[in-house]
Amino acid sequence: MNGQVITILNKIQKDLVEVKKRLEDLEPIYGSKAWWIWSDKLALKDYKEGSFKKASSKSELQKLLKSFIS
Repeated sequence: MNGQVITILNKIQKDLVEVKKRLEDLEPIYGSKAWWIWSDKLALKDYKEGSFKKASSKSELQKLLKSFIS
């Protein structure tokens, strides 16, 4: 019986870890302190992965911005 309780508690603990992970992935309320922390974390992740565009001149920036429209 004690073994069953420990097994059940271990499963609950694993489930809670998974739920916490999923909650962290959800976007918090826009503009809240939690949202700013979440947004910065996401931006740093994108930057580290190279998921960004770079424009080194005004004309490159205009061309880049126009590409988002079409």
